[in-house]
Amino acid sequence: MEVSEALRSRRSTRAFEPDGLLLGREVLEDLIFEATRAPSEFNLQPWRFLVVRDRERKQALYDCCFKQEKIRQASALIVVCGDTRGWERADKAAEELIETGYFDPGPAAQPGQQSIQSAQNDARALAERIKNTYLRDERARIAMAYRNPALVAMNLMLVATERGIASCPIAGFSEPQLRRAFEIPDRFVPVVIIALGMPSLAMGRQPVKPRRPLFEVVYHEDMASW
Repeated sequence: MEVSEALRSRRSTRAFEPDGLLLGREVLEDLIFEATRAPSEFNLQPWRFLVVRDRERKQALYDCCFKQEKIRQASALIVVCGDTRGWERADKAAEELIETGYFDPGPAAQPGQQSIQSAQNDARALAERIKNTYLRDERARIAMAYRNPALVAMNLMLVATERGIASCPIAGFSEPQLRRAFEIPDRFVPVVIIALGMPSLAMGRQPVKPRRPLFEVVYHEDMASW
């Protein structure tokens, strides 16, 4: 399935067929693995995923989500969280970039050693820039914790669509209640819950919801004002 086809095929499924689809641990982890190919700031990948499949835990999540029935109907739910302290991974992220050849050491007088030293210097400089960026600015830390998981959540729904799995993003939940029920540490921010499963047979194929015309949402640089 082409990306454009997945975009047009995806629906926010309002109701699922209870027990209509078995999503095992390996299937869900493969979906998440593919979704984490999403871009992230400085490749910090500041996201965490809480997978809920057990009936009792679904009930707990149902209570956190203002009793939305699709929570109990879904085969599995993934709580996508952002890490407000993702910047603490700066040194590790920089090391990984060295290993993947991201830093171009340029010509070296002594092949090998000077090239490695140059790459290490670049990596250290990047790590310091990451730390300085987020240490100084709380808003940047919070934005990172929401922005990056949002990208991976969209990927997750598109991969699910490509594999014939229906999905629905759920933003209606009580964050304090969710934190208590699933013991989510303060550093992690619940961003969105992705419900996965088989669409309800009783509902049939959902129509495509209208999209706003481009002239209402697109502004080019030569336009006078917003």
